Amino acid sequence: MNKIVAFFMDGDPALKLTRLAIDKLKARFDIPLKLEALPAICGKLGAVSAAKSAGAVLVGADAKESGMAAALQKELGLHTSLRAGEIELVTNATSGIYGDRSGYEENATFGRAAYDVEYFSELEIERVARVAYEFAMQKDKGVILLDRGGRLATSLLWRKITSDINEDYPSVPLKMCDICDFLQNFDKISRTLLLDGEKICLDDYLLLGSRLFADIAWSAADDDGFEAYFGDSALALYSPVVCSSCLVLALPHMLKHCFSLDIAADALAACFSPLSRASHPEDFETALNNFFK
Repeated sequence: MNKIVAFFMDGDPALKLTRLAIDKLKARFDIPLKLEALPAICGKLGAVSAAKSAGAVLVGADAKESGMAAALQKELGLHTSLRAGEIELVTNATSGIYGDRSGYEENATFGRAAYDVEYFSELEIERVARVAYEFAMQKDKGVILLDRGGRLATSLLWRKITSDINEDYPSVPLKMCDICDFLQNFDKISRTLLLDGEKICLDDYLLLGSRLFADIAWSAADDDGFEAYFGDSALALYSPVVCSSCLVLALPHMLKHCFSLDIAADALAACFSPLSRASHPEDFETALNNFFK
């Protein structure tokens, strides 16, 4: 399915830039890629139907705010999340402590009580870990598992399953890091981590962990960027962490993962290499027009 479905508000500069990028790539590489833009807020059935007919879905900031990304992620069965900014982090998009095992109760002795259960099955951990290993292998990176070491049963299970799966990816180095050690030893400026006496550059590693620890690590990095959701098919959904402009930087990742357009993806990445998440839309437009003359 060589189609991208995009949900944006009218006038969102990220949609204009996405159109321009796709048009430039089609002209340069003669790729059969179609972009279908839909309103940021539309009916659920229509949105799901459109998404299922595509190879990738882009959800702008306004559509995400309306709940579009969460609804599509659930309906499409996308269970794993990749957050990409200054750091890269893979985590679960479903289950875990943000799942449905939570609630309130009245305690006759102590009054009101509440509970949230961090619950994972082997399958839930394995499918998230395999996504992390696949991306790490593609990018020639290692994996660092964030957890609470020997203090939580779920962390022990994550360590066991992640280590077992690592045997299928012998070229991917695996390291374990307690989330408290990460917070204490992570240097946001240099993007390095002191782990077991070794200073590690996080450009060379992909972080992995349950969403509870992923949220903590992401907050510590004070990061922005895009979030991509994956399931058991090639289809992926991309949404911004904050503003839609980050989705433009997600396009090379999407072209490579969803459509296997490696040459076009590498060309677009080279075009964007001088830019950053802080660049203005006109900077992206100028770069595209100059690069693909």
